Amino acid sequence: MTARYLMLLLLAVFSLLFLVQTAEGSDKALQLRQEEAKQQQLRQELTTLEVQSSRLQSLQNLSQSPAAQGMIPIGEEVPVITVQP
Repeated sequence: MTARYLMLLLLAVFSLLFLVQTAEGSDKALQLRQEEAKQQQLRQELTTLEVQSSRLQSLQNLSQSPAAQGMIPIGEEVPVITVQP
């Protein structure tokens, strides 16, 4: 009779340990999924920021290019040289 109770007690203990371990595993899996989602969001944000940075650099290059070529903005007076025939 005592062996039977001992077996039931061991079965209960192992069942409880199994349930605890399973619960911890599912918690870790949930945390992993959340971290992966956060990582994906940060990758998208990085891509967006890189695109914005490229656009701003392009605009800056475009605004510097005319000055490098000797062009002047519209509205400024252009020096005129008059040649007599």
